[in-house]
Amino acid sequence: MARIKISAAHRDFTAELNSLIRLDSINQSNTGLSKGQLELLTEGVFLSAFRAYENYVEEVFILYTLEKNGLSGFKPKSYLKPRSYNHSRDLIRSSMPFLDWSNPESVMERASIYLSSGEPLRTAIAGANRDLQDMKTLRNQIAHNSKESKIKYAKLLRREYGTAPLNIPSPGRHLLKTAPGRSPTEHYLAFYINTLLSVGVAIAA
Repeated sequence: MARIKISAAHRDFTAELNSLIRLDSINQSNTGLSKGQLELLTEGVFLSAFRAYENYVEEVFILYTLEKNGLSGFKPKSYLKPRSYNHSRDLIRSSMPFLDWSNPESVMERASIYLSSGEPLRTAIAGANRDLQDMKTLRNQIAHNSKESKIKYAKLLRREYGTAPLNIPSPGRHLLKTAPGRSPTEHYLAFYINTLLSVGVAIAA
């Protein structure tokens, strides 16, 4: 059920991601798990976090088309004049079978169409564009494991590791590796969830 305030949507999104951080910590401290089991659980935590992000972006976007105030009191200007939350969603979806909120480029373009200057979503998402694109690549590899997703995933690994790995690790194994340039204890999963939390704050303005 959609919240009627940006603050409520942000509160629930933050609570959900923090619960996933705690779950990841529990999983990693469970010595009874095999490496394969931990990798699968890590993939599940990541998918849950990214799904929460997609749902949050959709909800906040639609609330902004209703000109609901952000956390700071920022009031967006909407080019739509919807009667309700569901009416706004129907107008945006139009003839499309579904709305994709996973692609940052698509969300920024949509924001520019329906909100004055695309704000605050455009700037918030642009600041984490590459990381969000990487998360979508990981999501697709976990969910589909298709030829196309494998190619994009391999490119992601080559860029992150500086060289193509001889054996392509599973997304779960990659997510458990320490992210270069981060804290020694911050693995990719933690880095991505923390990125989503930061984007969530910026989106809520």
